[in-house]
Amino acid sequence: MLDPIDMNILEELKKNSRAPLKYISSRVSLSVPAVGERIRKMERNGYIKQYTLKINTDLINNEHLFFCLITTTGNDSSIGEALRNFAKDHNELLECHRILGEYEYILKVCLPSERAIEPFLISLREEIGIKKSVTFTVLSSLWT
Repeated sequence: MLDPIDMNILEELKKNSRAPLKYISSRVSLSVPAVGERIRKMERNGYIKQYTLKINTDLINNEHLFFCLITTTGNDSSIGEALRNFAKDHNELLECHRILGEYEYILKVCLPSERAIEPFLISLREEIGIKKSVTFTVLSSLWT
């Protein structure tokens, strides 16, 4: 069970997973060794799965972000596994979420150009079985 200090440490790591222990310790009013031990304990207990980074795609390849809503033709039990396998071969598929409503899944996709979305969707249709889809192009992001 996490206490308020652990939650504050997690908040600092969410802001910057590379924040020095000295900085985090000053933010949560604990010693550096105490913060380090709490972080290691949260890692061992599965509260921290991994450390990630956010890439500024505006500076790299001028990439384009899309959201795709899809409804599949398959049964629920096999689609999740099929989407996970598809994602292993398609690094451009950043996220996939099961949703309620008219569509079953929402996909977050990052591609090098707007033209690249069509081949991606064709591949998705062929490998997964898509009954219906709609795709949105992100013009700008207010925050990430």
